Amino acid sequence: MKPLIKSMLFVFGLVIMFLSSCKPEGDQPISDPPKDSKDSILYKIVYDTITIDQKEVVVIDSIPYFSGEIILDANTANAKIFRDSLKKLNFKRFKTCPCSGKMELWRYQGKGTIDVIGVVQNPPPSGGPVGGLSLNYVIRNENPDSFSFTGYDIKGELKTSNCATTAVKIAVTDSGVDTTKSVLHQSRFNWDIPALFKNCKPIPKTKFGQNVYGIGQFYEPWDEDGHGTHINGIIAGATEQNFNVRGVKFQFINVKIMDDRTHRGDLFETVCGLYYALDQKAKVINISWGFYDTVVPKPLITFIKEAEKRKVIIVAGMGNNGWNLDVMKIKFWPACFAKTSNVISVGAVDGADKRASFSNISNAKPEPSYMTVAALGVDVVSTYPKHLQPTGSKTGFARNSGTSMSTPFVSRTVAAMLGIKPSLTPFQVKDLILQQSKLSNVKPDTIIRIHQHDKVINTICPLN
Repeated sequence: MKPLIKSMLFVFGLVIMFLSSCKPEGDQPISDPPKDSKDSILYKIVYDTITIDQKEVVVIDSIPYFSGEIILDANTANAKIFRDSLKKLNFKRFKTCPCSGKMELWRYQGKGTIDVIGVVQNPPPSGGPVGGLSLNYVIRNENPDSFSFTGYDIKGELKTSNCATTAVKIAVTDSGVDTTKSVLHQSRFNWDIPALFKNCKPIPKTKFGQNVYGIGQFYEPWDEDGHGTHINGIIAGATEQNFNVRGVKFQFINVKIMDDRTHRGDLFETVCGLYYALDQKAKVINISWGFYDTVVPKPLITFIKEAEKRKVIIVAGMGNNGWNLDVMKIKFWPACFAKTSNVISVGAVDGADKRASFSNISNAKPEPSYMTVAALGVDVVSTYPKHLQPTGSKTGFARNSGTSMSTPFVSRTVAAMLGIKPSLTPFQVKDLILQQSKLSNVKPDTIIRIHQHDKVINTICPLN
């Protein structure tokens, strides 16, 4: 989402304040024309208040979700009650996660439409259990700027380490990866693929990872967007500010959760993809996407707990609306799980360590914060599929900005730490990153922590 321009937002806020005097209570779905022949998107409307230039401004946020679809978390003890209730409301189970997630997607089969927000918030029978159902949110990985292409190339400074290391599996849940023998495959970058195994029926074994969007058609996670390949490159060291740590072998599991045509995904298949990453024994999962809501969807709560149980570290971007999430009812998920021990959320700063105007933030004091650290997220150069670049600019590199780009810098640090010292727990990893970060005042009453890769690595293995 694009950064908010203060003056425009203030005018917009005045209009919203005027309109809100007669708004209905609670969240309201608003119809939207179908985006394609299969899916229809509605919006959950949330009203929030922020302060700009000492004036309170009402902000309206439209949270997109798929019409007539509900996710059932079958891990809940009341799963049978939910199933029976959904059947009585003319819902039918449409898909089930093929991996260990036990998530089910239910679709409304009755005539007309149904208020799925009402079903999720007050599921029948009246007074029955609440929490096992969720909207099927739309997932997008949008950046403030589009990719730009020139004659970029990377010759980064190399800092070496003599410490013994082990290979670390990193899952990138995104738009896929350029699987051709292009820039990313060059030996100067720390990019490799692990030996994957088939353990999620009916998902077959592939070489590079898995495309889980549209479950039932599984194949290599080919990137037709560019976002995923760019993320892979940052983690692999294809950027000047991201120094290599010689000897640490990164193995990439790419989980494609975005549709090539619409450049979006949905929460159900995204969570199924996250469980695929767990079942492939990833130790780090990079999440450069998210969505807003005032409530936490049950499927994500269950996943975060399972990842914590398996000692897997989640690194997630904070989002690009330029908001301080401390003062808003709405939160950005899954980044705002950062108050748990195994989730690290990442905001964005520029090359001078100044907060990027588009980056959502959270005050570092008092701890714990919704934002763990901020990292470079402005004008980041990394790998990009050549087949998506215009004639004359097929360099295999591109420049972009966003918390999507800052997140993989921290994923790289986490993976390097685990490669050098595999015995580190998620709590110890996060604590070291916090201890070695640099405090910075973005406002008189707002402090953020800036990530320092080299200092973190030096604490467990000195760089030469």
